Amino acid sequence: MVETVKRDKGVSVGYMKVYEREEMLLNKGIQQGREAERANTERERKRADLAEEENRRLKEEIKKLKKQ
Repeated sequence: MVETVKRDKGVSVGYMKVYEREEMLLNKGIQQGREAERANTERERKRADLAEEENRRLKEEIKKLKKQ
């Protein structure tokens, strides 16, 4: 009986260690995903800003050409 309880305890501790490791890896993966998404969002924002600036520049150029 004592050996069975000791064995069960060892299995429980082993399971908890595996569970904690998986939880840690999951959290790390989530964090990396968030960081990658932030970087992608920033890259897209810069691209959009450049496109808007180009659009404004071209509109101004069109206005100038229409006046001529």
